[in-house]
Amino acid sequence: MDGADDWSWDSMFAATKKSETFRPPVDASIEQEAAITFDLASHGNQGPIHMSYPGLYVLYIHAVEGRARALIRPSLSA
Repeated sequence: MDGADDWSWDSMFAATKKSETFRPPVDASIEQEAAITFDLASHGNQGPIHMSYPGLYVLYIHAVEGRARALIRPSLSA
């Protein structure tokens, strides 16, 4: 075989965690305003790929949400 039989969701999840170093948002308001939830047990903490949420994430979410509402609102009144 080519090793494909060794891959499963569990082995993929373990490999993903091994490659990641996750850092939760430093600013708690990012979690609250953007409704971000995460489980630290689902993330790695010693891998070469560093992951987190950027500080501008909330501003981006608010901008997208505002534009989406502006696009949706006219169609709701028709």
